[in-house]
Amino acid sequence: FMGKPSDLHDVDHINGNRADNRLCNLRWANRTQNNGNSRAGRGASQYRGVVKGQSGRWAAQIGKKGKHVFLGEYTTQEEAARAYDREAKQYFGAFARLNFPDIATEGVAP
Repeated sequence: FMGKPSDLHDVDHINGNRADNRLCNLRWANRTQNNGNSRAGRGASQYRGVVKGQSGRWAAQIGKKGKHVFLGEYTTQEEAARAYDREAKQYFGAFARLNFPDIATEGVAP
């Protein structure tokens, strides 16, 4: 497919489906960008970047440069998921896999 830029080493599947190898679904990415578009891990929450905190509240976290970065604790899973989405948009940009891709998360209080 398209020529490979020298600084990008991974092939990213835009829709997250690794079986969908149509050219319109493929793009070059660096490892951070590719990780930003990966599916949610298996955890207690249905949302990406959200886990049950020790306090019983929902904690938002994101992986940056191989480390988990704590984004805060929230009353509901949805609030924590929106906090994750805000940070993911800033960090991963167009490669971010969001919990609420069709909803603007700007201005939502943590």
